[in-house]
Amino acid sequence: MNQIGLRRPGPRGASGESEQKLIIISVGGIFTSLRCAAHFRIKRKRGTETGDGIMKRILAILLVAASAAVANPERHSRPVESATCTAGIKLPPGVPPAKGPVQSIFALRYQDIKVGAGAEAEPSKLLKVQYIYWLAANGQMIQSTYGRVGFPLVDKNGKPILGDDGKPKRGPDLTVDFLQGRHAVINGLDQGVLGMKAGGKRRLFVPWQLAYGAKGDLPAIPPEADLIFDVELVDVAEPPAPAAR
Repeated sequence: MNQIGLRRPGPRGASGESEQKLIIISVGGIFTSLRCAAHFRIKRKRGTETGDGIMKRILAILLVAASAAVANPERHSRPVESATCTAGIKLPPGVPPAKGPVQSIFALRYQDIKVGAGAEAEPSKLLKVQYIYWLAANGQMIQSTYGRVGFPLVDKNGKPILGDDGKPKRGPDLTVDFLQGRHAVINGLDQGVLGMKAGGKRRLFVPWQLAYGAKGDLPAIPPEADLIFDVELVDVAEPPAPAAR
């Protein structure tokens, strides 16, 4: 097999000598065909070339391609950066770099279904939500908080307020209310709603480490069960004032 070899200087090694890298372009089959064409000669016709013309044209293309590869040594000789650089983690001064890939034990992922326009869920705020959640393994629904009818509305005298149909009016459907960061709900829900805005809906993919843990919550939730939550942020309020002592 015929080959064209073009050498270019590579990065210097520990010995201080410049390493050489060889770029090989295999053209065995092409040269075989060209030798036959040059030997027998293709008769000139209108719009055709001789074997020598074809050879010159193809050799020119090969030399241009090889020259471009040599002219861009960085593409071939640039060393792979360490994982500490490519992982996107910027170390503060005083922390020495470490080798090895940066990995995650588990991750809380989310998907915004609808972006709200109201107040933002922030740490320590009183959050009012509705949700449905399923087992990620088989899609079995565990709980839905929707459809819980609100309390009857009363006037200042404590009497029920009646609607046009003569039945007592009721307030909005009941929500799940919790203070963010107080661990009143599972960690995946507590952390996963941060950044949402009232009126928005978000899907949470909760790993078992941020759900009910290694033991689960039998009989509904088995051990080490990942969960999927669809959460609606209904309202955001200030936390209640502490009781006076």
